[in-house]
Amino acid sequence: DDNSMVLEVAGFGITLGTLSKEELYARAQRSDRSRFALVGLCGTEMGFNLPVEAGYGAYPADTEPFFDVQGGKSFHFSTMLVGLNCELGKRRRFDLSAGLGYTIDNFRLSDHSVALSRENGMIVPVQLDEKVSKSKLRITSLGVPVHFSYEAARNLSLSLTGYFDFTVGANSIYKSPKVKNSLSGVNTFRFGIGGSVTYHRVGLYIRYSVTPLFRNGVGPKVRPLSIGLCLGL
Repeated sequence: DDNSMVLEVAGFGITLGTLSKEELYARAQRSDRSRFALVGLCGTEMGFNLPVEAGYGAYPADTEPFFDVQGGKSFHFSTMLVGLNCELGKRRRFDLSAGLGYTIDNFRLSDHSVALSRENGMIVPVQLDEKVSKSKLRITSLGVPVHFSYEAARNLSLSLTGYFDFTVGANSIYKSPKVKNSLSGVNTFRFGIGGSVTYHRVGLYIRYSVTPLFRNGVGPKVRPLSIGLCLGL
């Protein structure tokens, strides 16, 4: 174009030219801006916990599967309340962030005539007097999400995430009217991995729990899988 020329040396083409005002301004902004920044209410996930196969090896052989969840009604929400982000690389196309995360997971049971309870050291279904409008397990967690993202193209980012979650509350809930009971047996610490693709900071995520939901020998062996919409990753 009018602002550049090509110089050929030993068979290699070298483009010489001047940067536009917009390119110069963007480069100056990158060089002047700090690589570290405080962030808040970012990395938000809103989706659903999908039905996954549960193992009942700790139960008698004739135990009927009871932890069947309704995927379209088992809501997942997570966000980083506050954290620190660091831009990496000469062109700052990589980001590494970590902070305090807050997560709510709902697992809505397909069978509305039972509720989960802990009896004789095991998590079991308890038959209700009648069918209710909903019966679910709700788990609240605090943790440390660690996001690593790469700007693959303008406004397009790919991210990998490690989740280090600590259970702060687990309740069996059913409505007829609403009854909430604390449920023990959920793993205190859970590690998960995930990935996302975002465009203009809006996109899709997938998240998988490497650690089983329940403690070994206490409940069904379940590793939750969640997919949905993500913001600000």
